Amino acid sequence: MNESPQFGNHCTSCKAREITWRCRDCHGETMQCTECFRDRHRFLPFHRIEHWAREYFEPAWMCQVGVEIHLGHGGQPCPSRNHRGPTEHGSEEDDDDSWEDESESIVETDEVIPVLAGPDACVVVDKSGVHRILIRPCQCPRCPSLDLQFLDMGLFPASLKKIQTAFTFSVLDDFRMDNLECKTAGLNYYNKLRRLTSNTFPKGVPACVNFLACGKTFNDPIFITTG
Repeated sequence: MNESPQFGNHCTSCKAREITWRCRDCHGETMQCTECFRDRHRFLPFHRIEHWAREYFEPAWMCQVGVEIHLGHGGQPCPSRNHRGPTEHGSEEDDDDSWEDESESIVETDEVIPVLAGPDACVVVDKSGVHRILIRPCQCPRCPSLDLQFLDMGLFPASLKKIQTAFTFSVLDDFRMDNLECKTAGLNYYNKLRRLTSNTFPKGVPACVNFLACGKTFNDPIFITTG
């Protein structure tokens, strides 16, 4: 059980609303309300956070705060998404079926990480652990292909179409260094990430079978020189 807030129950930023979130990766473990916390972490989507449950802090996830990743436009929301409607992960318009509005919400399950519904839901593996988050692709008329949008944002997609899993460049670089200096196998390294995500229930963290293959491709000289 974690300690209660040390400076009262008010947000350390706005000083008005009650504390609801705490970030374990921010210096000083910042405690803020939902609005201030979401604004602070717009470009820090892989920080490990906790939710204040009135008596203790419990593990939580950025998707529960409402943090999303926007591809293109410097990480800002794509202006074309508002009037073109949601599409499946991809920059090109497909059949009319892909224009159907699919609800995006957190699905109640017994898994460690909340399961997200919707075409933009994605599993992202970072040095801080495994995350589920909504990734909104750019839908401008001349936008790059989806895989290039992911790469421009520092995310290595596990597939080229209908991307549902991605790895941050930082986790692939970290695995390469661990493998070179410590001879860490891919399975052992990923198991470490699962324990970072949930040390109590590591087997409840999604397994990503493409991790080793993506790591090899990421470190291939051809990809390095052309990426």
